Formats: sequence, C-alpha cells, structure tokens
Amino acid sequence: MKTSTFALLAGIAYLGAGLLGLVPALLIPPPAEAPPTSFGLLYGYLLGLFPMNIVLTALHLGMASGGSPPGAAPRMRRSSRAPWPCSAARWR
Repeated sequence: MKTSTFALLAGIAYLGAGLLGLVPALLIPPPAEAPPTSFGLLYGYLLGLFPMNIVLTALHLGMASGGSPPGAAPRMRRSSRAPWPCSAARWR
C-alpha cells in the first residue's frame, strides 16, 4: 500500500470518528463509576464502546484534515543538487 493511499484511508477513518462523535443520539451516557471530566459537552460512549467528548471529537476532525487526498498538497521537487554552491568534499 502506498503512503498516500494509507493517509487517505486514515483520514477517512478519523473523519468518520469525528462526525460520529458529533451525533448525540450515538453517545450513550457514561456509567456512574466513570471518572469525571472537565469537558462535559458531548461526553459519553460512542456506540457504547469508546469514550468521547468534544475535545476528542475536535482532535479526530483535525487529524482527518491531515489525511486529505494526496493530490491536494503541492508536491516538492527532489533535486540532486545542494541549494548552496559549496560541496561536502571541501570540508574534509
């Protein structure tokens, strides 16, 4: 698998987790013995399995933006020349 394909799939997965964390109907209230948090907005267990809150949802959406389609970012050109005129042989 190419790196760009993996980045795209990871971005889609994080986008899905972030969007699902914004749906209050999918969040099950935490049990009574769950530790308290300082972020109570959208706090619960996603599908009863994964603890979520608004901060984690924002992190998922932020990471999803990093896995954008591979052609969206400009490609850097590789050059065999050094950006400066000196060579490493001079410094020996």
